[in-house]
Amino acid sequence: MTNKMTLAFLFSALMLTSPAKAGLLFTIDKPGVQSSQVAGTQIVETFDDWSRGTFRTNQKTSFGEYVVQGTPKVLSARLWGGAGGTGNYLFISPKNSTKVTLNFDSPVGYFGFWWSAGDRGNLLQVNTSIGMFDFTTKSIFNSLEDLTPYKGNPTDNFKGKNPKQPYGYINLFAQSDDYKIKSIMFHGSNFETDNHTIVYERQQPTGTTIESVAVSEPESLGLFALAALPFLYMRRRIG
Repeated sequence: MTNKMTLAFLFSALMLTSPAKAGLLFTIDKPGVQSSQVAGTQIVETFDDWSRGTFRTNQKTSFGEYVVQGTPKVLSARLWGGAGGTGNYLFISPKNSTKVTLNFDSPVGYFGFWWSAGDRGNLLQVNTSIGMFDFTTKSIFNSLEDLTPYKGNPTDNFKGKNPKQPYGYINLFAQSDDYKIKSIMFHGSNFETDNHTIVYERQQPTGTTIESVAVSEPESLGLFALAALPFLYMRRRIG
């Protein structure tokens, strides 16, 4: 067997025995859930202590900083937003190219948020140590076989209203330390969000998987290649 044939054989074996793994996993919790269900030590931003109305300056929180571009708002709970039907929520409109970037003080293994009155134009940009990934909540519409249980506001104060749009709690799980989340940007059209939750350590996924970022290279590749080196060297010497 030539060296080229040996390499081809090893590569084929690797592909057969090492399926791609997810680096970043998106899930959605059961219909009606409005807060994080993970077991780790949670830190939550509810926006209830924020002043209502438009804000144009960056806002510090217990786990990072919300960096402002444009004219986002903090609004009181209503038909379209506000977990539990009370308190405040964050609203990002498309006006003035509005974007809000949440920069974490340290990379987090988990981030969750209440996503209400879902719009196909809601956009997320997730920054990890590996790189930056862009997502649209349109994936939620496409990945779930039946969105009906999620449609309509589930809170007591607005029960069943706005039946055409979905409401759900979204989770982002880093599947390795390399994929821990450094920042998240919220933008797009009329993004309503609340109950931002972080856990610094990686967490066991909860909910139903809706999207994932595959690891670009199987984790076992480095070890497999190192193990193959002596064999390849021996073949070269014998040849």
